[in-house]
Amino acid sequence: MKKNFLMRLSALAAASALLMASVSCGKKDSSSDEHEHKHNNMVGDIDDNANASPEDLPAAVKLLTPTVSGVPIKMEYVEENISEQEAIAVAKYLYGMSNRDGEMVKSVMYDGMENHIVSSGQAENIQAFTESAYDYYRDFVGEDYSFDYLIAGGLYTEMEYTYYDNIVLGADRDAEITGRKTVFMETYYSSDSTSSGIMRNKSGDFVYVVVYTINGQCYVMENIIIDQSE
Repeated sequence: MKKNFLMRLSALAAASALLMASVSCGKKDSSSDEHEHKHNNMVGDIDDNANASPEDLPAAVKLLTPTVSGVPIKMEYVEENISEQEAIAVAKYLYGMSNRDGEMVKSVMYDGMENHIVSSGQAENIQAFTESAYDYYRDFVGEDYSFDYLIAGGLYTEMEYTYYDNIVLGADRDAEITGRKTVFMETYYSSDSTSSGIMRNKSGDFVYVVVYTINGQCYVMENIIIDQSE
């Protein structure tokens, strides 16, 4: 990702106390092995063997734990940017995607979005959609992977939401949309060859997730690719 974009992200981050210290995470319970994690976030490289706790983080940064989210990964977020319920939806979506769990993805995706994906021919069903999303990032990792730590870096503010509004109102013309957000995520993963890597693709270091609040409920619409390389 180009340096000028990182500088712009840093300005957004500073406004919401987002220049957070990076912390480490243990590999998921599927293995008893412990690994050191080195997270390369916007404030540099910090090694730590301990799992993150709320006391490790600046006051403005919240820690979403597995006890609250229901998925076995932790997620840092700033409450001024996204609510706890939005954070839970994002964590479930990305955990489901990285584990090829279509049912998990479906549990937080708006029904109208699911129907649109199938009816428009993007995928046969949400399981196929989930596997396709997984495979996109697997091509960059070069092997199977699983997300094990998430940091909500902030909000992408240049998104045009007409496409998603039309999907929502096409499914329910009386739907009340009270929230539209695109969250950019630093996503750390484990694989057979690395204990901690940050997901990178051709457009940079971030995974973007579109989150809507519809009739008082938080939903993920989908993850998207935004090319910020120019």
